[in-house]
Amino acid sequence: MLSASRLTLLFLAVLYGRGVGAENVPTTGPAPIHITDVDGQDYEPLNVSAKHAAVLFFVLQDCPICNSYAPQIEQLHSEFAPRGVSFYLVHVDSTLSQSAAIKHARDFGYTIPVLIDRQHDLVKRLSVDVVPTAVVIGADGAPQYKGRIDDLYAGIGKPRTLVTTHDLLDALVAVLEGKPVERSQTSSVGCAVPDLPAHVGDK
Repeated sequence: MLSASRLTLLFLAVLYGRGVGAENVPTTGPAPIHITDVDGQDYEPLNVSAKHAAVLFFVLQDCPICNSYAPQIEQLHSEFAPRGVSFYLVHVDSTLSQSAAIKHARDFGYTIPVLIDRQHDLVKRLSVDVVPTAVVIGADGAPQYKGRIDDLYAGIGKPRTLVTTHDLLDALVAVLEGKPVERSQTSSVGCAVPDLPAHVGDK
């Protein structure tokens, strides 16, 4: 027979091995980011639990390269939203007014949610320093791709005559097919993300 001390040890082993094992220990991760769009709707753009993927397009309202991609962004939205992909336009100018963002969306034909990253929460979390930058978030909440939309621009003011690499499209297809993204990061060509005003950055 087992002694009382052996029984006690066995009981504790079962208790800690099964009752409070690793699967029951709360895990902590980055705090969720909630942002209200220009229409007053609250979003958590990095939470993809109800979708297959999400795409965040980081832009500046007065960056010509960003604005040149508006039709393509909307085309991608039309094609992939029915396949379970969420799309967001993320303005990185923290001083942009809501009315100016609404006008910008109307002028360039955007129908996707328009967010203003006032505290640069998304900019910092995803390490975005140049726009336009596209970030694809997978169903697990982790970035699967970050970088340019395609290779149209070889440099500032240097558009190619023909696009040969559709980086974002290829990444989206791979993610939806459950395959690894062949090129998970590329260099964006465009405008620098402006610094936060001192009184905002100090918060």
